[in-house]
Amino acid sequence: MDDYFIVSHNSATHVLHTLMQTTGKAFVMDDKFSLGDLLALELHNYVDACSEIVDRAQKELNIEKQLKKIEENWQALDLVFQPYQDTDIMSLIVRGCGRKRADEQPPLRLRDS
Repeated sequence: MDDYFIVSHNSATHVLHTLMQTTGKAFVMDDKFSLGDLLALELHNYVDACSEIVDRAQKELNIEKQLKKIEENWQALDLVFQPYQDTDIMSLIVRGCGRKRADEQPPLRLRDS
């Protein structure tokens, strides 16, 4: 029954669409959606399919959270391209990594090879 609870409260459109395809029943998840409506879907007849839908939705949510963290980390970096010493080779200087303020830490230099 835990899986049903998660599915019934997940507002992701693709999850609802997949449920409709699996059960062959159309429904609208709104404020008027009740326990009776949920029971009328007869999800107990689709336990394996519902479990797979919930599992996939949870994995997608986890991926979205990780992507958001990655995006936040990259946005926090101060990336600057500068010529390496007296050459035409550009080096990437990364500031803003770690816990120190960008102006308090030495730059991390990456050479273009």
